[in-house]
Amino acid sequence: MMKKTEEAKICLPKIIWLLSGIILGAAAVLSFASSGEKLLRIATWLGLSMLATGIANVILYFYCMKQTPGAKWLLADSITAALLSIFPLFNQITSAAAIPFYFCVWDLFSGILRLMESTEQKTAGERGWRWFCIVGIIEILAGCIALIKPVEEVLTMHVTVGLVLLIQAIAFFHKAGVDLIYKMN
Repeated sequence: MMKKTEEAKICLPKIIWLLSGIILGAAAVLSFASSGEKLLRIATWLGLSMLATGIANVILYFYCMKQTPGAKWLLADSITAALLSIFPLFNQITSAAAIPFYFCVWDLFSGILRLMESTEQKTAGERGWRWFCIVGIIEILAGCIALIKPVEEVLTMHVTVGLVLLIQAIAFFHKAGVDLIYKMN
């Protein structure tokens, strides 16, 4: 019985991270499919995707991740995502031009936290820390580049938000799959 409980705890993070990746991937597709003018109309859906992943990871942290190296950075990232989702969800006065800002800040902050998580994983001797470091660097670069006004104008707002959401989705897919890769080797 104890073994099944431990397996469930190991499996739960992968399921939550896969679902988070799917939710964010769907939000990215929604953002890519809309035009810049419709960004305000879909802001609620984008904010909900951000909120859902934030809440899911907060629950995951308290359920089974407290003792995992780097888990406190997961908690910080989750709380940040949940709090930043409030703006596109409930602030209907926000202009469409401000919406990419919230998603880019989330990407930037998430990248910094993923780098910190990778250093803790390295110190703990865990495998796969380099991939978390690479994903963190990509998130930081994408967040910084997307915040630059000329880049936003070239890509348009909905593409900028879509790229940020896509990078976040890939990060969650990576997080779910990295353990599976190393357990197979």
